[in-house]
Amino acid sequence: MTVENTLRIDIKHFKSVLNSNHQSVYLPQSWSRGKEKESCASIALWIKSTEFKQFFTVEYTVTSGWTGEKKEYSYEIGTRETECNYGGKRFWFICPNNTCKRSCAKLYQRDGYFVCRKCSKLLYYLQQC
Repeated sequence: MTVENTLRIDIKHFKSVLNSNHQSVYLPQSWSRGKEKESCASIALWIKSTEFKQFFTVEYTVTSGWTGEKKEYSYEIGTRETECNYGGKRFWFICPNNTCKRSCAKLYQRDGYFVCRKCSKLLYYLQQC
């Protein structure tokens, strides 16, 4: 598996909502593949804000291609922001892996969960060549 062919969530798609003052926003995300853009996966995301933190709640179901067994997932992914040298803010996901907590712009699905590239042990295609 490589980064290029793995389902991922990119925080830049949510920048405008993260900059707003909403308490809770529902943001569905879906992925497609092939020339016909056949839908292959979807996820329900809620951005929630409290006085102390801003985080995503993600909910989705993964169906095993081998057994057809369905497993439901629901967990929180924290965010943090940093000041940019040129002004404004940059947002980051906090890797939900309890032993990592790395700041990252993208999370990749691995073993059912969305985690950072290091935790998912993914390489770029060119790194494998």
